[in-house]
Amino acid sequence: MDGRVLLVAFAGLVGAVLFLGGRSVILPDIPLATGGQMVPMGGLSGQVQGDRSDPNSYVTEKAGTMRANGPVAATEHLTAQFIGKVLDGHRRGGASAPPVAVIPFEPQDRCSFTRPAAGSRVVNLVARSSNLDTHTYLYSDEMVRSRTEGFLKNYREKGSAQIAVYPSKFEMSGLDVAVSETEFPVHLVLHTGRATLWHVHHQSDTQITGVTIIGGDAAAIAGLPSGTPVEALLNPQLAKCGISPVTQPLVNPVFLSSVEIGVISKAEAEVKIAQWRDIEQGYDRWFKGQFGIPSTTTRIGYENGNVILVGPLPTDETELVPYTALDQKTVRMATTQNVLTGSASDFRDNLRGKVRALAEQIAGGNLDSIRVGGN
Repeated sequence: MDGRVLLVAFAGLVGAVLFLGGRSVILPDIPLATGGQMVPMGGLSGQVQGDRSDPNSYVTEKAGTMRANGPVAATEHLTAQFIGKVLDGHRRGGASAPPVAVIPFEPQDRCSFTRPAAGSRVVNLVARSSNLDTHTYLYSDEMVRSRTEGFLKNYREKGSAQIAVYPSKFEMSGLDVAVSETEFPVHLVLHTGRATLWHVHHQSDTQITGVTIIGGDAAAIAGLPSGTPVEALLNPQLAKCGISPVTQPLVNPVFLSSVEIGVISKAEAEVKIAQWRDIEQGYDRWFKGQFGIPSTTTRIGYENGNVILVGPLPTDETELVPYTALDQKTVRMATTQNVLTGSASDFRDNLRGKVRALAEQIAGGNLDSIRVGGN
C-alpha cells in the first residue's frame, strides 16, 4: 500500500466490500446550501501557479471545477501527477492512427445496471472534455439529411457546390485511464456528458471486474482485459429514466457572485439551490443504489483533462503503467450513430460524398436541373 486511506462501505451488496477511492472530503470556501459535500475533482483548490516542477501548478479552478492545463493526470490522492510519472511511453495528443476495429454492443434499455462483483473496488471517474485524438468519428443520418438540404439550397440559389465539413466537430473525445491498482479488483464507473472513447491502460496483474459508462450520445472503450463486461446508459435512455447525472458542483462561485451583485435575487437563488439539492440528492440515491457509494463525494477527474490514474502513485519507473497505442486496440462501442474510423481527410471526403450522393438522388440525377435559371 502507498498510504492511501481506504474507506470500507458495506453497500448492501451480499458479501461485497466496496472501497472508496481513498478520497477525503474537502469542503469548499462557499456556503454548502445544496446540503451535500462537494469534492473538487482530482486536485486541490487554489493551486499554486508558477512552479512548473510541481504538477499541481498546472491545475486551475474555474467556476468551482478543476481544469488541467498541462501534462498532468488526475489522481485519487488529492493531488495531480505528471503523466510521465504515471504512464510509460504515453503519446501526447492521443492516437496517431485509428483503432484496429470497432465492435458494437447494445446500450442499456433499462434504468439500472448489473451490480459490481463482490469484493470489487468501485472507482467513480468523471471527464467532461479532453483533446486526445481518436481518429473515430460519429455522424447521424439526420445530420446528413440536414447538410444535404443546406447544400441543395446553396446550389439552387448560388450554384455553390462547396460542402463544408469540420472533422474535429465529429471526432470522439479520447481519455486515457491508467490503472495501477493490483491489490483489489476494480470496477470502473465512467461519467461523461459527450461521446467519449475511454482508453484503459493497466498492469499485467490488474483485475478489472466490470465497466459502467454513464452519459454521452455514444460510449466507447478500449484496452480492457479480455472478457471484461461493459454496460452503458446513454443520454437518451437517461432522459427516459429521469436520471440527471451530477458531475460537477451545481452551486459554484459564478452563481454565488451573481447572487452577491444582485443579478440573481436571494429569493430566486433559494429556489434554484433547492432544485439543485433535489437533483444532487436524487442522483446520489440512484447512484448509491447501483454501486453502493455516493457519486458527489467520490468523483475523480478534471472538468477537462486527458489522463486519470486509478490506484497508487508509481514510486519509480518499474511501477509505471504501460501505455499501448490505440491503433493496436479493438474498440467496443455503444451508439445509434454511424461510425467511421480513419484520418480527418478520410472522414471529410466520406461525408461530402454522402451529402453529394443524396443531393443528386433528390435532384433526379441532375443537380443543374434545380438551379434557379437552370435548364
